[in-house]
Amino acid sequence: MTFDTAPEVEESVGKPENSYDLASGVVVVVFGSAILLAVRDYPTLPSGELGPSLFPGIIGGLMILMGVLLLGRWFKARKTVRPAKEKGEAVVWSRWINAGLIIGAVIFYLLAVDFLGFLTTVSVMTVGLIFRLGTKWWVAITAGVLTTLVVWLIFNKVLLVPLPLGFWG
Repeated sequence: MTFDTAPEVEESVGKPENSYDLASGVVVVVFGSAILLAVRDYPTLPSGELGPSLFPGIIGGLMILMGVLLLGRWFKARKTVRPAKEKGEAVVWSRWINAGLIIGAVIFYLLAVDFLGFLTTVSVMTVGLIFRLGTKWWVAITAGVLTTLVVWLIFNKVLLVPLPLGFWG
C-alpha cells in the first residue's frame, strides 16, 4: 500500500492569475477615483435633497472599495502556496477573452444605446455575455431578457432614472 506524497507546490508569486487581481484592482480604483473627481463639481439642489452626484458618488466609492479589496487579495495571494497547475495557459487566454468581451460590451452600449434604446441594447449585451459562459441558447435568451427587464424596472420605475428609448420612443 502506498500513500501519495504531498502535492507539488510552488510559489504563486508572479503567476498570471494573480496579476489579474493586481491589474483589476488598480483599474477599478483609478476609474472609481475618476468618477469621484468628475461628480465633485455637480450642482447641489437648493432644497437640500439628494443631488445628481449621489448615485455616481456611491458607485465611485464602491468601485474604490472593491479595487482595494482586489489589491488586498492580490497581496495576500502573494504569500500563499498553491498546488502547481497544469495546462494553465488555456485558462489564462479564456480570462483575457472574457475581459475583452466585457469591455467590448460596454463600448457597444455607449455606441448603440441612443439608437437602439436601453432595453434592446442591454438585452443583446446580456444574452451575448451569458451565451459566452457556455449556457444553452434558450437559457441565455431567457436570463438576458429577464435580467434586462428587472434592471429597467428598478431604474426606470422605482428610481425614476430616464433611460434611452432609442427608435422605440
